[in-house]
Amino acid sequence: VKILTVDCLHILFTRSFNEEIDLEQIVGSIFKPEGIQLLGTIYSSIQNDPDDIDDELYAFTKKFTEMVVGLSEHLTKISPDSSDINKYLELVLSTTTSPSLTISSISLNFWGYMLRDDAKIAIIDKIIPDLLEVAASKLVNYSDFNEDHISQKFLAVDFNSQAETYSFLGNYKKLIDDIIRLIACVKADMGLLWLNNRLESFFSSELGNQVINSAKLDHHGEPFILGISQLDITESCVRGIVRWKIYYNKANYNEKLDQLLIQVEELAQKLLNVELKDPVLLKRLGQMYVQFTPLLKEHMIFKVIEKLLTLSTFEYPSNGTEEETSLVKDLRTSCGTELNRIAFLMPESFKNILDDLEQVIENLLPRLTPTEAVTFKAFLLVVSQRASVPNKDERFIKVVEPEIAAWTNPDTMKGLSELQWFMERLGIVQIADYFKTRNISPGADLLKTPMDEQGLKLKSDLKERWSTIFPIRTTRLLLQYSIEKLPHDTPEFKNLLRLWRPRVIPIIPHILQLLYQIQAYHNPANWTDLPEVVQSFVRDTTVERFWQMGVSIQTRDSFLEESEKAMNTLRDFADSVGHIVRYTREYVFLSIASICELEDTFYTIPGIADLFWRAATGEKVGITLHSWKHMINVSLRAVIKKCPPTNVDDFMSQLLPQMFNTLDELLINKWEKVYISGMNFDENDDQLSEEMMEEHLLRQVTQVTIRLLVDCVGQYGYKNPLTPTQKAIRK
Repeated sequence: VKILTVDCLHILFTRSFNEEIDLEQIVGSIFKPEGIQLLGTIYSSIQNDPDDIDDELYAFTKKFTEMVVGLSEHLTKISPDSSDINKYLELVLSTTTSPSLTISSISLNFWGYMLRDDAKIAIIDKIIPDLLEVAASKLVNYSDFNEDHISQKFLAVDFNSQAETYSFLGNYKKLIDDIIRLIACVKADMGLLWLNNRLESFFSSELGNQVINSAKLDHHGEPFILGISQLDITESCVRGIVRWKIYYNKANYNEKLDQLLIQVEELAQKLLNVELKDPVLLKRLGQMYVQFTPLLKEHMIFKVIEKLLTLSTFEYPSNGTEEETSLVKDLRTSCGTELNRIAFLMPESFKNILDDLEQVIENLLPRLTPTEAVTFKAFLLVVSQRASVPNKDERFIKVVEPEIAAWTNPDTMKGLSELQWFMERLGIVQIADYFKTRNISPGADLLKTPMDEQGLKLKSDLKERWSTIFPIRTTRLLLQYSIEKLPHDTPEFKNLLRLWRPRVIPIIPHILQLLYQIQAYHNPANWTDLPEVVQSFVRDTTVERFWQMGVSIQTRDSFLEESEKAMNTLRDFADSVGHIVRYTREYVFLSIASICELEDTFYTIPGIADLFWRAATGEKVGITLHSWKHMINVSLRAVIKKCPPTNVDDFMSQLLPQMFNTLDELLINKWEKVYISGMNFDENDDQLSEEMMEEHLLRQVTQVTIRLLVDCVGQYGYKNPLTPTQKAIRK
């Protein structure tokens, strides 16, 4: 009855009123002090105990909250003299503070709506400081909390699956982030002062001291979660100040801007002085620094660069676990990526110190792995080609030529020539020899055989080799970073096209041959001449192990636990080889997509459509649905969309018939198997999970294939006009 009553009130309060007197008598009465007080009393009386949630009471609380927030649409219509608007806003804010995130979320769109309109900002002006405080307390990665956290208890009642929970939490965080960003924009002075005080209070607290002094925080514990939260809040505020530069339009704009930039610089300097030790927190800190750069002067930007360079050489832990080493690797890689982000934003800022940067990075390279080093080379390439500096060609050649030359290295050429040499380059022969010393029989469960010292040494040696096994990642990063977001009609892009074209054309056959060998590696028919123990191992390397939310029977934690255990067994060899093969294939797909950005460079090579399709599908037996999805989405769609209209007749006439035939055959066969398996009910959970995963992936492949078709000929009734390429394909 209570729920039905609230439903009726909600309908009554949110309806349109033709007569002002009706609005005043019905809605106006509830906005009077006694009406708001009654609503507040009711809301206080219907709170749930998180340890004993009453489903009916909880449902009623949600309905009641929706009704309260729904009243907000009358804020601009009611009489301010007889209404207690401030108390109403306090009541809405109290729902935002609810430990139930679903109840809290009901009011978030309202706050964002009010903050986007100057006239409406005046209505909520007095409550904005409290709103900022509440929003900041809610900008937390709730998914990191353990199950006993109060928010998790309510989420467990609200959602039936982790997929739904994660989706909700992602949207919730975006809305909270938006509120903080908007407040920092419309109340810039207040926002910056508040942020300074908040950060000083947090980092001087006992919790803050743990965040600063701990090299390895519990990533499900309060210090880590709240530490990340402070950095997220800071980034939201900084993005709000960036928005202020567009939003503010008063006569004292320049004077106000100078004042704000001084405050921002002081804040940035304080954060640059913060010395954290946990690599995950440091990674987030590095990402946050980059958000400041559009607001900083050159001397401060250089300090940010210096900090990122320092973090990019953060020492790997001595005798650290694989997980600890991986976290440091992520930190170092992320800092290189953030450096390139700054180069994209403001290359001209570095033109006077480019020579010094080249020397600094030259000195850093010996301390970096080959994988890390390429990111810094890309940084120099981006700056040298986008800033107004002399000797662009020489600087390009200095960075690019040695990496391109790696494609003609004798070892690389040999590894590409035949599958047996490709496997040898992967280290399969060495692993097989090691397995012999361990008396591993064909089909043995590698997960049950622990790794010994000899195995650890071999794994370490192979990992060092794998980092430079083929130059595909280096080629792709240098190419993509150099042309990223450059309009094709700019002098910078035209110059890069001139420099890249003669260097890319000779290596395209090598890239396609690498793709062919990877696909051939996955085809069991190519293993028949190998010893049985090697065949068994190669088969293990081609198994794709991943966890899919809402599909896998196994929980995410148990999947991660099994993966961690596998690192200490011989299965880690299979997992590692399989990973490097799939990783390399992914970069081949990405490289082809990047090459297609170079206008007609790819498309004018004689017979390239047949060469490309043979490389991609000439050994299609072992291509999994997961790989099909990536190949279509990352590579095929780019090849189609980027084809110049003048090359459509020749290129598409070769590619499209065989592409459509292959995809048609794939989808028909796979969907037929799904249909047949659906007719045969099997109660085996593992089998059911595998079939669900297969169908899930098949749906994804079908979806990206449809997108591919749209890329080819456009979409009927779609608002965007056809591209020149789509028009040419239709002809």
